[in-house]
Amino acid sequence: MQPDRETRGGGGVFPAGQGHQAGTVLVVGGSGFVGAHLVEVLKAHGHRVRIVDRQPPAICGGDYVRLEMRDLPEHPEVFRGVEAVYHLAWSTIPQTSNLDPVVDIQENLSGSVRLLEAGAAAGVRKVIFLSSGGTVYGLPQEIPIPEEHPCHPLCSYGITKLAFENYLEMYRLTRGQDYVIIRGSNAYGAGQDLARPLGAPGVFLDRVRRGADIEIWGDGRTVRDFLYVEDLAQALYRSMRYQPPDKGVRLFNAGSGLGVSLAELLEAVAAVTGQRPRVTYLPPRPLDVPINILDTRRIRAVLGWQPQIDLREGLGRTWQWLQGRGDRER
Repeated sequence: MQPDRETRGGGGVFPAGQGHQAGTVLVVGGSGFVGAHLVEVLKAHGHRVRIVDRQPPAICGGDYVRLEMRDLPEHPEVFRGVEAVYHLAWSTIPQTSNLDPVVDIQENLSGSVRLLEAGAAAGVRKVIFLSSGGTVYGLPQEIPIPEEHPCHPLCSYGITKLAFENYLEMYRLTRGQDYVIIRGSNAYGAGQDLARPLGAPGVFLDRVRRGADIEIWGDGRTVRDFLYVEDLAQALYRSMRYQPPDKGVRLFNAGSGLGVSLAELLEAVAAVTGQRPRVTYLPPRPLDVPINILDTRRIRAVLGWQPQIDLREGLGRTWQWLQGRGDRER
């Protein structure tokens, strides 16, 4: 397959005709939900892909290395021929990270710094990190939330993600290893891990499919920014193609830019499925901010990215995937 012919100029994105050759890309966490979609995008653009993950990918069109992230420094061969590294691996989620912050630090923050060190030693030029636009900012002081907003995370997941962002800048300054950070909003869609309580649109649809109650913490007025996973994968791809100048921006929000309350999401789920969800309301949790909508003007202006799949279409795609999954379960 030929490399893509990106025609968008400006913003540091490789334009067509400047000799960019698709090389090997290492995706740490490439077997996961977002990782699997990113791998497909990379392959479609002609890149050779090497996946590092605890679990093998469902479909693999490249190399797969079963390895813990913390063990990467002992395996420099993994980085051979790699032009860029995507870091998508994180063992905790916001709801579980506060149960044992020490484990969160040991597995995720420490393992991530070891990944950086291994990459720098191997001469990797660039790391793209998927951070969390939903947790690093904490309680918003303005809506939508811009990248310059103060960061006061309420959960260990957000704290360790934010800490690693700072390590990326340290390694750029001290080791010459460049980076781009994507602070993604709440991703959902086909292929998500339904055993993890993340991606409310997919979780809600699956509960309807199974005839189970949907659990909502609070009264349903919590507002979130939901982004279909294929759009997030495209944002991650564009971030690799972006060449930031020395004093240029390296941090981007990626979200729909639209707020949807959980009550509104329930109505949309009912419209897509033709079924009225059964709901159990639980007491609100201190780690849940009341509203989170990301300001996406920077990524639109610099990377030329904007989401293509609105909530109604994304729900329809996810519902179709779930119905196929249900057929296979029978």
